[in-house]
Amino acid sequence: MKTITILTDFSSSARNAMEYAFHLFKYSDTKNILLNVYREPQLGEDMLISITDLLEKESRRRLSKERQVLTSTFSDNHLQVTQRAEYGTLVDVVNHILRKEHIDLIVMGSKGASGIQKSLVGSNTVDVIRKVHCPVLVVPEKTTYEPPVHIVLATDGKNLKAGHSLELLVELTQQASTELLVVKVEPEIDLLEENKLNAENRRLNQLLKNVPHHFYSIQHRNPVIGIDTFVRENRVDLLAMVAERYHSFDRLVYNSFSEQMSMLADAPLLILRGD
Repeated sequence: MKTITILTDFSSSARNAMEYAFHLFKYSDTKNILLNVYREPQLGEDMLISITDLLEKESRRRLSKERQVLTSTFSDNHLQVTQRAEYGTLVDVVNHILRKEHIDLIVMGSKGASGIQKSLVGSNTVDVIRKVHCPVLVVPEKTTYEPPVHIVLATDGKNLKAGHSLELLVELTQQASTELLVVKVEPEIDLLEENKLNAENRRLNQLLKNVPHHFYSIQHRNPVIGIDTFVRENRVDLLAMVAERYHSFDRLVYNSFSEQMSMLADAPLLILRGD
């Protein structure tokens, strides 16, 4: 059984991400944890206790309402949904849950539709991706669920190694009965680079042996812009990336920030974890 933790702050963006996740995994045997993390301003000891109590009650009340809406909407799927109201900071709470339970995926919504600059940088989303070692699905607020047809794994080939977990991506591709498009962006491709790409493709063939896949190589000085162009031209439904704990994803985020990129306008982003 797969365990999915869906983060909510009760916003429309969070509700959309919840519904997207339920649609995406409705054919899977999943346990869903609906999680709200609350924290109050520091107002003094006596006041702090009463506010904390009120915030907990309000969190539980709103979680129950969300759960009722979702189980009613997806009543035919016999969803397993539990709810948790936790006090603290988002990253600390999520990491605590990860230590106590096996979590396969974290689902988050992102506000706005103008790319990584507004939806990731400086937000809870990027904190979770950086500091929580678990796959994360980021769903843009304006995304409307459609069964995924065009699924893309974007990589430079260097951060995919034997043992990296691609099972979730393989499962989603198989469930959609589609082909996975593996997109690699290189600044320029000479004979030496072409030989290296062929070697990387052979390694990827092993990692993706259980799913139909096709390779695309794109030449662009900026890999983010290259991937973004491919996503827009091919109407990608789900974009996946493998992130090491910091290095490769940090480079992507800050490059996209400086270039004013817009990569998450339409496609949900699935961050898979490196070793």
